[in-house]
Amino acid sequence: MPEEVLEDGEKLQGQFNVEIARHLHGEWVSTVPPLYLILTDRRMIMQPQVRKRHPPAIIPISAIRRIDDMEHRFRFGVLIHLSNDMVLSLLLPSNQSKAFLRHIRAVTLPPPPVAFVEKIALDNLEKIISFVKTL
Repeated sequence: MPEEVLEDGEKLQGQFNVEIARHLHGEWVSTVPPLYLILTDRRMIMQPQVRKRHPPAIIPISAIRRIDDMEHRFRFGVLIHLSNDMVLSLLLPSNQSKAFLRHIRAVTLPPPPVAFVEKIALDNLEKIISFVKTL
């Protein structure tokens, strides 16, 4: 399946079995059916594990803003914060959790740093430097 969804030049990072998690009555509950998740260097592709083929859900890696661990009593969970302010909650088997985190953190970029738009007047800066030198 991965080869048929890869685009030219795209590199496969890993394949995982995941479940969407919903928060109900104070705890995380997995939904049915589970999903195949294919992680590439450009996209996260999810396909339901059912007999009838459905078009995959595709999330560009550039849309992922943050990855957080999710607290669950018996299983590993992850919260994927997207640029449209949605949060994708996934449960993974514990034997795939470390590999998933390693791969998804490797392909996601940190948010761009805050750019300062205010100009600093050099004459004021020179005054401060001169003052500090006199101390």
